[in-house]
Amino acid sequence: MKRPWMPLYIGDFLADTMHLGATERGIYISLIMHCWQHGIIPLDDHKLALIAHCDTRLWHQHSATVLQFFDPIIPEGCCVVEASTAQHRRVTAELHRYAEISSKRKAAALQKHSKCSANAMQMHTQPQPQSEVEDKNGAKAPFSLSLSATTFLPLEEQQGSVIRPHGRRGRKATAKHLLPENWKPQTDIPLTPQAQEEFEKMRDWAKSNATMKADWDATWRNWMRRAIKPQLNGGYVSSAIPRPGSRDDLRERNYHASEKLRQYGTSVAGNTNGGDATRQTVAGVLPLAKPARS
Repeated sequence: MKRPWMPLYIGDFLADTMHLGATERGIYISLIMHCWQHGIIPLDDHKLALIAHCDTRLWHQHSATVLQFFDPIIPEGCCVVEASTAQHRRVTAELHRYAEISSKRKAAALQKHSKCSANAMQMHTQPQPQSEVEDKNGAKAPFSLSLSATTFLPLEEQQGSVIRPHGRRGRKATAKHLLPENWKPQTDIPLTPQAQEEFEKMRDWAKSNATMKADWDATWRNWMRRAIKPQLNGGYVSSAIPRPGSRDDLRERNYHASEKLRQYGTSVAGNTNGGDATRQTVAGVLPLAKPARS
């Protein structure tokens, strides 16, 4: 097992090696690092000199002082007096603690992996939950949350109504459907020519885009709110309200300004010809102004 790091408790190390010289302390550090990597050190003078990075003469000079930190390992039931290996008591305890932490982390990782695999298998094997929703007639119909039941619908089902289980904030959504062929606005008043024209526009828009709405009457009312604009004479003009700052909005503003200037010019001149002259002047200043109404 690879052990890229070794714990070193500075206070305990200095307390235990306070009586050692620089050479003996260097030899001792080399021996405990070898013991951390392999668990033991060999009790052979030549091998220990190589591990300590010193010659045999220097090793024999300091071996007695350094080896007092290590305990010889004598196999059980063996009658040999001299041991061939030794271990460090503190390093052995740290190795046991290191192995225990590693085994606990490995067990936790395996448990997490097995739990994730079990959850994934359960999702694939269990049937998808179904919920009941009410259609337009009040009847309850099962709705599957699976992808195949909501995404890939046949063409004949697309012509009918689409039922969604829930809208935003947990509210129950109503069924959406295409515009029926014989649908007409629910009103007791006959449609004016302008309203009939807007109805044709909305029907062509709905068919060309295959638009699906839950309430077409509400869609019609919103369409008319955006499409019609009250005028001073009580009538209605079939045109959309221009967006503020657009070219159409500028045209409308110029038109009303020119009308006010025309009325002012007519009152000043006292005749229609003077008003027409004023109108021509205003048209030259305001090129986007609409022509005068008849």
